[in-house]
Amino acid sequence: MVAQIQIPTRFIAGTTLQFTRTFPDYPPSAGWTLAYSLTKAGSQIIFSSADNGAGGHWINVPASTTESWAAGSYAYQGIVGNGTDQFQVDA
Repeated sequence: MVAQIQIPTRFIAGTTLQFTRTFPDYPPSAGWTLAYSLTKAGSQIIFSSADNGAGGHWINVPASTTESWAAGSYAYQGIVGNGTDQFQVDA
């Protein structure tokens, strides 16, 4: 499977969630990390990225993790951080 560049608008619990996000001002090579927060009805799911080796942030959430996620619509936000600063980059 080729990873998506955009955040998937739908996916099935129990399947692997993969996508890449690139923010030229916040590359992993400069110490920036990317984390996503999904929220729904008082619950929160957080997952983070790894460096994809090409200037982007690689999101890979295994099926064994998503299988416990409840069905429904979630709000999301992406935050980049470098240990000192944090900025919202997706919502």
